[in-house]
Amino acid sequence: MDSQNTFSQRIRKNRQKKLKFHLPTLVISVVITSILLGMVGHSLNETAINNARLQAESKLNALDRTITSCTTAAISLAELVTINGGAPDDFDMIAANIYDESKPISSVQLAPGGVVTYVYPEQGNQAGKIDLFSDSQRKDEAIASKDSGKMMVAGPFTLKQGGFGMALRQPVYMKKGDVSSFWGFAIVIADMHEVLNECTFETLDKLHYPYELTAIVDEKEVFVSGEENVKDAECITQTIAGKQWNLYIAPPASSNALRVFWLLCIIMYFLDFALAAMASLIIDKNEANITDPLTGIRNRRGFDEALARMSEDKHLKRAYIIAIDLNNFKAFNDRYGHDAGDVLLKTLAEEMKNFVGRAGIVSRNGGDEFQMLFRNPDNSWMENLHDFFNRDHHFKADGKEYKYNISGGLAVYPDMGNDFLEIFKKADIAMYHAKMDHGERLALYDPSMKEEPRENSGFNFKDLAGGAPASVLIYKDDAEQEILYANRECLRLFECENMTDFMKFCNYSFRSLIFEEDRDWTLEAMKKQHADPVQRGYAYLSYRIRTLSGKGKQVMYIGRAINHEFYGNINYVLLWNEEDIALVQSSEED
Repeated sequence: MDSQNTFSQRIRKNRQKKLKFHLPTLVISVVITSILLGMVGHSLNETAINNARLQAESKLNALDRTITSCTTAAISLAELVTINGGAPDDFDMIAANIYDESKPISSVQLAPGGVVTYVYPEQGNQAGKIDLFSDSQRKDEAIASKDSGKMMVAGPFTLKQGGFGMALRQPVYMKKGDVSSFWGFAIVIADMHEVLNECTFETLDKLHYPYELTAIVDEKEVFVSGEENVKDAECITQTIAGKQWNLYIAPPASSNALRVFWLLCIIMYFLDFALAAMASLIIDKNEANITDPLTGIRNRRGFDEALARMSEDKHLKRAYIIAIDLNNFKAFNDRYGHDAGDVLLKTLAEEMKNFVGRAGIVSRNGGDEFQMLFRNPDNSWMENLHDFFNRDHHFKADGKEYKYNISGGLAVYPDMGNDFLEIFKKADIAMYHAKMDHGERLALYDPSMKEEPRENSGFNFKDLAGGAPASVLIYKDDAEQEILYANRECLRLFECENMTDFMKFCNYSFRSLIFEEDRDWTLEAMKKQHADPVQRGYAYLSYRIRTLSGKGKQVMYIGRAINHEFYGNINYVLLWNEEDIALVQSSEED
């Protein structure tokens, strides 16, 4: 009995010793775990908030681009009216092109004297034919726009022809001599439902982000889309087309309490595993920040990180940096849909990965812009690179086969410098020249290339001017007379193979294209005719040009001087070779 009691006492003492030892350990473990969990929870919350903020900024930037494209359409329509001297006879055709080019645009209108008279499409939009200066809701805005010469952006509001949208009204003025008179308005109506679709706001719903999009209209906050009165939301504000837009967005709801409970249990019993899980979480977070979610390749941030690491690589001897852009991607999306467009982007990313292999890096800058980087290439790789760009690529989506092609710009390290970001900028400039060129789809950067503003509308004009039965030139009407555009027929006239050769030949200046003996009197005659108010900015004359081979050609010049919103005073020019005209006339007489 005594021995039994002694044994029992010994057990109780051992238990007490273990309890005294484990209790502080358990308390310390719980405290450390709580601290770690608090840090992780804060990090998760910050990550969710940052992701929500990034989503909001991305959507507002997309909204800015979409609404800006609509304002650009209204400005372009106003310029056409100015050039035509009034409403064009082929208004329906011009309006149809603008309407078809952009899904968000639901109506294109002209309002001579402020009265909406021309409407496309007319069906369903008859209610929009109003006198803006008599309409009580639009009168003040119309008067202010007419007096200031600035675009009138109205809405979002319920349109009279039905639907919820915005109206962008650009005042149009006709100039006679030094006097400008108000003609009316060029109007584009944007359907807000299509605007939001174009900006993929539906992805916020798919990702379960509670959000509310509002706009400040007449100093009042107007609900546009989402869930009204979103709780605990971040508010991201951006000014678009002169209006303040607010996007309230909150992180997706999730079972954080349950996640913390299980994480607490795991960390308490498997501390090492929990630390490994935290390390994995940090890695995944960093990977998500540098990865494009659609294609799975690096995003621009990941590409910049790769460039920074490469600049420290002592074993790097040579590198190719290539900027890539899909040709006519917007038209592809419009015709075949965004789902097929997403497959196209993923296909191109996969082809790029296979092409560069382990020796290279590929990334997506955003939209349809990509980059490739190749380390220490061998001699045969350049031929393969040209083939990669000059051939047509194919892929399948939903059982259908599609074709696409790409343009690119190439810059080389260290031939073109040691700063990788500067080399990438040069590759981007070369890529833009390849898109505007009429030769191969891959351009090697040349110091003669200049960085030009890249606007989607430029490519639409290229398509129109490319088929013109004459040489088309656009140049700045200043001392330098810098050339802004030349079509394929113009390159042929001056005996140049591509735009790069043409710009080198003329040193970017229109004056150098004129035969030297004719230059002074020709420029003086152009200046007088353009300044003559009777000619309304037009000039007509015949003179000699110089070509790449040194041969002189007699040409007929028809030019018009206008003031462009972005470029200032510029001249639009048509040139005809008089020898070609004589041959055509001779053929008709025969």
